[in-house]
Amino acid sequence: MISNFKPDVIFVDRQRHFGLEAIKKEIPLLVHLRGNHWEEIKMARETLYKSLPKRIALQKWEEISEKCFEGSKIILPICNFLSDIVTKRYQNKPVETLYQGISPSNWFHTDGMKLKHPCVGLLQ
Repeated sequence: MISNFKPDVIFVDRQRHFGLEAIKKEIPLLVHLRGNHWEEIKMARETLYKSLPKRIALQKWEEISEKCFEGSKIILPICNFLSDIVTKRYQNKPVETLYQGISPSNWFHTDGMKLKHPCVGLLQ
């Protein structure tokens, strides 16, 4: 697909094979980062990816993502918190926050619950 289309730049939000191919073909790669990738990998290792086949897959994904981050022209986290994390990990890599706004019109209106006040809500 890359060879047929011949893009000037490739923008990815997953650090996987497509980004790796962009680097191999020397096409500038822009990486959009939506979450703390490193904490997600750590949590996956501690919870869901404990079996040998899953650990091998996770290790490979981690290697690919590291190559994508290292080979990218810029990393674009969605918030300043992530930008700070990325800047500490890749001190010589350009990092710019690319905010991901959410329009309130995307939400559907629902009637609220009838509550007796004062009430207490718990958020986990």
